[in-house]
Amino acid sequence: MTKNVNTAMADPQSLRTASQFRMWVHNLWMENCEERLVYQQDPVTIQQYWKTYKWWIKREYRHKHLHKAS
Repeated sequence: MTKNVNTAMADPQSLRTASQFRMWVHNLWMENCEERLVYQQDPVTIQQYWKTYKWWIKREYRHKHLHKAS
């Protein structure tokens, strides 16, 4: 059984004009939704996800993307 996930960023226009960071966050959130469903938890909206993990997301992005260039 699958549950509907409220994709707050599902607008195709916003995805086309989104920055690399925003696209990365969106993909991270989608992975989180899938993982939550595997463990039979309700998925959270992207706004809830951002509010909960904002500082971790920013740190992780810097670590993975900005340190690559070094």
